[in-house]
Amino acid sequence: MSAEYRVPSAELKRKWLFLFLLWHSALSTRHCLCAEPTGATFLKIPVGARAVGMGSAFTALVDDASALYWNPSGIARIDRTDLLASHNEWIADTRASYVGLAQRLGFGQVIGISYLTLYMDPLDRRNEQGIKTGTFQARDRAVAVSWATSMTSRLSLGVTAKQIVQTIDDAQARGSAIDAGVQIRPHRRVSLGASITNVGGPMKFVEKAYALPTTLRAGLGYNLTQGLVLALEGTREAGAVNSKTNFAAGVEYNMLSMSQSYFWSPVAWRLGYFSPNGPGVGLGLKIFGSNLDYALTPMGELGLTHRVSLNLKFGKNRTRETWAPKQVSNSMGTKSGASATTSSGSPSENKKKEGKTGTIFDFLFR
Repeated sequence: MSAEYRVPSAELKRKWLFLFLLWHSALSTRHCLCAEPTGATFLKIPVGARAVGMGSAFTALVDDASALYWNPSGIARIDRTDLLASHNEWIADTRASYVGLAQRLGFGQVIGISYLTLYMDPLDRRNEQGIKTGTFQARDRAVAVSWATSMTSRLSLGVTAKQIVQTIDDAQARGSAIDAGVQIRPHRRVSLGASITNVGGPMKFVEKAYALPTTLRAGLGYNLTQGLVLALEGTREAGAVNSKTNFAAGVEYNMLSMSQSYFWSPVAWRLGYFSPNGPGVGLGLKIFGSNLDYALTPMGELGLTHRVSLNLKFGKNRTRETWAPKQVSNSMGTKSGASATTSSGSPSENKKKEGKTGTIFDFLFR
């Protein structure tokens, strides 16, 4: 048989598409093998070094352009133009990159656009005898547009529309999906968040259709002190057979509060755990107003993964919507609030009286 003989293109495509989809499922998650396969599973690879360093428990806390991935309502909290770029050295010689841009429009409205891609080095194309006859590419990408609004000083909502494309050689699958999310601030120390992502119809490679990885997330964030943040989150993939609820927990300790430093600040340390993948660690620096973050996560026998993110902010620092009740002036011209005096006593006496229970809640929710 001639060494130049090639496997028919349709058969070659089916073989590579099967391997490609199997590879995707293995890379993106380590769920039970009995679960239904999903397409576009690159959408489940976490974005941003800060989030991953905290175990991916980020839905309630996110307040930068990475919210376009985690929870679109989070961009409602930005106070200027926010740009985040992240690169992930993933497993099996694959790489994932993400760029997100969010812009405040005023009146509580924010828009954003993001681009996510997963790619690898060129793969060898071989004939039936195993002789190399060239190379071909495999790449996934998603482009998304988001909108968020602050309904009140404590409630924000957001939605995203995205276009998804998976390519291997000259075969291609296309799909579309939407995300939706909400963030609630019942107290200045407490953050609640929930999102549903990748809701859409199935994608189809050649003859085989695959469902999108629709994911539900709900989380809690708590600012224990000015520099110490705790987070918990539950995640579940909807529609997958035998899917389980996975849990994540994370902590961030900022030595001197990065938000208070412009030129340079000490390291912000992060530690997290996500079931079933395992622990993650990270750190962050603020240099000239930009946040530079790094995260390291072990993937068992698959090795270590590394993420680096850069968050830049541009433009005039608009007034951020505060989550605490605003002070208002009464008819006497005196501001109401914790610092206002009343006829019952001095400001210090009123401050002692306000909200005191004599329990641990005085510390947790002061």
